Amino acid sequence: MIDTLKVFTDDFEISDNAGVLIQPATIDYETGESRNYRLFRASNGKWVYGAKAIANTPNYQCTIKPMFRGEGESTGVNLFIQTSLPKVMNGENYYSLSETETIESVKKLETDLQNRGIGLNLGDCKLSRVDAFRVAIAENPFLTYAPLFRLLRAKRTRMTDYGTTFLWRNTQRELCVYDKGEEMRNRGIKGGFPNNSIRFEYRVLNSKACQKETGTRTVRELTNNLDGIRDVYEKALQESIFSIDAENLVIVTAKELETGLRAYALMYGGNFVNRFIRDLGAFQLSRLLGEETVKAVFEAVLSNRQSVWRQSKQFDDSRRNFEFAMSAGDEVGTNLKDLFEELRNKVLSPDNR
Repeated sequence: MIDTLKVFTDDFEISDNAGVLIQPATIDYETGESRNYRLFRASNGKWVYGAKAIANTPNYQCTIKPMFRGEGESTGVNLFIQTSLPKVMNGENYYSLSETETIESVKKLETDLQNRGIGLNLGDCKLSRVDAFRVAIAENPFLTYAPLFRLLRAKRTRMTDYGTTFLWRNTQRELCVYDKGEEMRNRGIKGGFPNNSIRFEYRVLNSKACQKETGTRTVRELTNNLDGIRDVYEKALQESIFSIDAENLVIVTAKELETGLRAYALMYGGNFVNRFIRDLGAFQLSRLLGEETVKAVFEAVLSNRQSVWRQSKQFDDSRRNFEFAMSAGDEVGTNLKDLFEELRNKVLSPDNR
């Protein structure tokens, strides 16, 4: 379930001739000021200087850099690691790891760092980001679900629509839903994975949020509480994008729109588009608010009983016209309620983990 893990520590050793790259001091071209910092000690006790040191592989990024607060006051040097545990274990991050594999991937990462001359106890490293995920094998291509994702909302977040990726975020957390197959194709990985793979990620983006969400501060505490991460993930999705009542998802899909328009063209000709839009509006209002509620609003707003009766009758006629046209079509597309229930079941149902 865990993918991206970002951790840090100030307790590390770098061996002589370790497999790290030292980025030289930076120079302010305007002032000529050189920014050169202590990074780590060599075996002879002397400091190695530079702007930062890095050791990057396809499976992780390791950065050693000075830390500051206030007006440039140094607070020491930290080593940061950002990794994908499934990549460390399998070379790719499509499939989630079991609890045993998660622990093994942490050991494997620590061993790889040690082989590069970077000594640390990864279990004692503090958390600064944790991503949990599941992949749903959907019944339709990703774009079929795009109208659904545009309707879903997560509290206290801002949603960004990238077409094949939907992101709800604030400064501490992110929810991301995306076309995993498209993402893997863009990375040059072809074949061998199920079609219509939709990935749901929950990302906790800083140390404070990690501790609050997971109740853990270090990698060891995290890997000893993997059930807790599962609970955090499910709670986050249940209280955000899957919190909506499915009955409120009343917008038709593009396939239903096409079916309805074709039926109206055959039934009415001429001005069928305007008639379709009018009837669709009545149908949507009836499902969103209920027929009696709509008519009660008519009574509250309209000036006389005759107007209420006339508008109520037109509302009923329009709603029935749309229902009839949709039922008369050769093919009725899956509505958003069905799509919503499908994904919620595949992501959150214990039987489909």
